[in-house]
Amino acid sequence: IITITKLVSVTTHIIKKYKNGELKLDDIITILDKEKIKIDNYSNIILFASILNSHNKEMKNQWTEVKEKVESLQLSISDLKNTAANYNISILSDFTSEIQDMEIKLLEIRLLIKQLPNYHEFIVNLTDNIISTEKNK
Repeated sequence: IITITKLVSVTTHIIKKYKNGELKLDDIITILDKEKIKIDNYSNIILFASILNSHNKEMKNQWTEVKEKVESLQLSISDLKNTAANYNISILSDFTSEIQDMEIKLLEIRLLIKQLPNYHEFIVNLTDNIISTEKNK
């Protein structure tokens, strides 16, 4: 809406100057070409924002799904560890060691998952700032 209003204003201004003899046809074409480039750039920014917004929503959905699966896996490992503790088997120490390795790997995954929303938020804010800056030009 802002761009259309600006274009109408520029067009009105050009027509007045042309009628007063202040502009030649070549000048008008040059001005209109420059305004068309601005409109094309603005359209590209809007398209970029739309694509990024869709991508961000999908990322958030996938992040939530992964987080839920990791939490479920952590519960399963805890249950397995408790079940193993109830049995007195000679290989229990090896089994417990493997469970501890899985818990460490799971913890590493949880730390990565915890950092993703911050990165996601950074990208969203950066994009919003770029779009706002372009709108205000």
